[in-house]
Amino acid sequence: MIGMLPGMGNIKALAENKPDEKQMARVEAIINSMTPDERRKQHIINGSRRKRIAKGSGTSVEEVNRLLKQFVQMQKMLKSLGGMARHVQAAAKKRAAARWRYCERVADCALERTKEQVNVSDSSYAGRARRSVPSSVSW
Repeated sequence: MIGMLPGMGNIKALAENKPDEKQMARVEAIINSMTPDERRKQHIINGSRRKRIAKGSGTSVEEVNRLLKQFVQMQKMLKSLGGMARHVQAAAKKRAAARWRYCERVADCALERTKEQVNVSDSSYAGRARRSVPSSVSW
């Protein structure tokens, strides 16, 4: 389903390629070697920080760079999905408003038909019907 969305063909391929346990352990080691600040703000990770993270995790600087690049790509994709979600939400609101307007028109038509039926009916019934309607309703 997601693969059918525009620009989301790569996600289907990513979902099929499940990472192995060794790769997950390396990613976890890299993340654990980062300071809390580096985890929150990846843009502050410069060359010397990348070396420190690589040494602390027992991986290479290239692997740290690869993980950071994947993280940035995932952020961009999630932002674009968020934008798509906002568009879907706006469309849903428009459909709900259109349904509401339709219901109002149907109710107005039903009210008009009721008025016509009351006016056509015998006069004593019409008088009783009009008197039974609250004063806040205007004919």
